[in-house]
Amino acid sequence: MMTIKPRRDVIEALIPHWDPENNVFRFTDYEMTPTLEEIAHFQGWGRNLRRQRPIVPKNVNEGKFLKLLNINYGQYEGLGGKWVKFELLFHLYGLKCNFERNVEKLKSKENKKTWKVHRRFAFMVAFLGRVVFPEREGRMDLHLAGVVEALTSEGDDYTLVPMILSYIFRALTRCKLGAQNFDGCNILLQIWFLEHFYRHPTITDFRELWPIHTYDHQKRIDECDLPEGIDAWKELLLTLSAKLITWNYNWFSSKEVICESAYHSYLVLIGLDGIQPYAPLRVMRQFARLQKVPPTRDMSKFCYDFGKDQPHDEEEIIKIWYASKVSELNEMVEDRDRGEVIPEYITWFNDPSSFGDRPEGSNRRRNDQRTIERLKEELEHAQMTIAKQQAQQQDRVAQIRLNIEKYYQFALRVMDKDLKHAKNKAARLEEELANTIGLVRRVEANKNAEIYKLQEDLSIIEEDAHQQQLEFDQ
Repeated sequence: MMTIKPRRDVIEALIPHWDPENNVFRFTDYEMTPTLEEIAHFQGWGRNLRRQRPIVPKNVNEGKFLKLLNINYGQYEGLGGKWVKFELLFHLYGLKCNFERNVEKLKSKENKKTWKVHRRFAFMVAFLGRVVFPEREGRMDLHLAGVVEALTSEGDDYTLVPMILSYIFRALTRCKLGAQNFDGCNILLQIWFLEHFYRHPTITDFRELWPIHTYDHQKRIDECDLPEGIDAWKELLLTLSAKLITWNYNWFSSKEVICESAYHSYLVLIGLDGIQPYAPLRVMRQFARLQKVPPTRDMSKFCYDFGKDQPHDEEEIIKIWYASKVSELNEMVEDRDRGEVIPEYITWFNDPSSFGDRPEGSNRRRNDQRTIERLKEELEHAQMTIAKQQAQQQDRVAQIRLNIEKYYQFALRVMDKDLKHAKNKAARLEEELANTIGLVRRVEANKNAEIYKLQEDLSIIEEDAHQQQLEFDQ
């Protein structure tokens, strides 16, 4: 799946054809939907599907998540509320050198062998969060750690397929009701449709080649002349008839397929975020069975998101799952590619009244639910916008504070530099003044000494003159 090129145009062109009341795509003269067996075989999970227990999402908070990932408790950027960002896991486990770089954040400390075990766990969480259960802005649901825990501890006794299919159904319904982002496994949905669209040239021995067939999906699709762009796909889907569809994948066995439950004419799938109904009786020709008129039932009570006011009854849903019925090999038609139907099915498909058979008020409940879903989406978008604006405002305030602090520190450094310069200049002036005063005093002392010497000389001269005068008088 990591090598598949995403085709957003295919997904967006499919969404208008989605019927959220029955969880099927409705085209010109046929219905289709991803099935448990098809999704399972894409990843090699299709064996003993009916005998496996569907994984139920566990309540995983931040503390439980850190414990499962062997990370020390604390505040981490990229971990908040119900989600974690991919960057946090990559920072701790993405590269081989991350162990030495983040040893203080990990409980394994010096034990690199333990770190490698949790690195595999982190990779599984990241793969599910980025590829199978993607969310916007690179976020990953914390519940995925509980899913990986169940997969690694219970092994083949549990299956992830119902959760994946439920997540795809939920994403399609949300987009049909107006959501802008497809929060489902777009790659699996894309593979599913294009494999039905692709005309397989030969019958393949699924027992030997089905894994290779799956891995070679991109190569086969690259060789096809597919439409490009949303408008081109929309135009094609408006005219694509049942005769142009590859109804049964030739590369996996449909000898035993789940078709209904003993309690209902449909099954109930527990997803990561809610419950979704699944009605394979509407698309039996995808399993190479003769398509009959399917029972039409109100499935709205099994279509909701988890919440405080809408908890799921795990016991009832598991009971419905284990009471599932299968269509055996002897019910397969001879020509698996034709998508055979009984004549009454065509009449039923083209008659809008045939979709009645619902309790009074069910459509109104469904419309109310759509309104609630749309309002939830708008509220979530508004909350995200407000949070983003608040974050931007906080960033701006922090930047202003940082600029003020930088300017203040700069001004202090300039003032300190000027003060040091002034002190140095004052010291130099004081030193020059002291030197000048000393010089003046030395000059004055020298002058005084010269005056004193002159006075002595004058006294000697006067005394000699007086002596000469006396001698002259005598």
